[in-house]
Amino acid sequence: MKKTLHLLFVIFFCGSIHFAQAQRITDVASPVNTVSKEMIENSGRLDIDMILNIPIGKGAENFSFGAGAKVQYDLTRSIKIRGNSAAPAPFVVTMEELQKIDVNNDFEKIRSVVESFEPIEVIRSGFQAELGYNILLGKKEEIGGFTYDYDNLSILHAFGGWHYMPCPKGNIELEAGPALGIFKVGSSEFGYGVSLNGYLQFTPPARTIYKIAEQGKKSSSWSLSAGIDYYKLGKADGIFLINGGVRASF
Repeated sequence: MKKTLHLLFVIFFCGSIHFAQAQRITDVASPVNTVSKEMIENSGRLDIDMILNIPIGKGAENFSFGAGAKVQYDLTRSIKIRGNSAAPAPFVVTMEELQKIDVNNDFEKIRSVVESFEPIEVIRSGFQAELGYNILLGKKEEIGGFTYDYDNLSILHAFGGWHYMPCPKGNIELEAGPALGIFKVGSSEFGYGVSLNGYLQFTPPARTIYKIAEQGKKSSSWSLSAGIDYYKLGKADGIFLINGGVRASF
């Protein structure tokens, strides 16, 4: 009986040591093993915007202000692993640039992750697809001693467009596509929309790549946005929206 208990104890003890070692190896896995070409190239391709709108123009006389949200997907990659290509590129993230960002004094780890991917090019232009929603709040007016509330207007759109990066921290987007206006009373109008927006990035591509190499996983980034939209719904006058907001990229 004692021999059996001793044998079970030894098996349990050895198994525990093996499990602990395996667990420890997993816990301290190096980012070198987890960062891939696809992780770097796919970073920042999904964008979520939250915006505030100011309606202007003849078609916006019945609305006070509005808010909206957009989800956008980059159909072309923003970052590309160039490998050993010798072709010149406008924006290339170099090891020297990454070293300037080294705030945690851990650059050797960053170097060991990134050196196999060099050079890394930031793509200046590409195409994107977007779904968006805006709501415009109707004004209140005094007419003949009575208060009249104008209906709210919801606008759904499906846009496609082109973006261009004039500098590492800046991005310009031009989009257009079909739109659907839905009023509070339940009526709706089909039409189209056009959008021109600019973005100022808090997290430029070099810092995004640094964070991926440091943490071993994809990293989000943030931008400020400003722009103007135009919607033409049915036979009604067109509506211009001046907008501003924030963007999160994943």
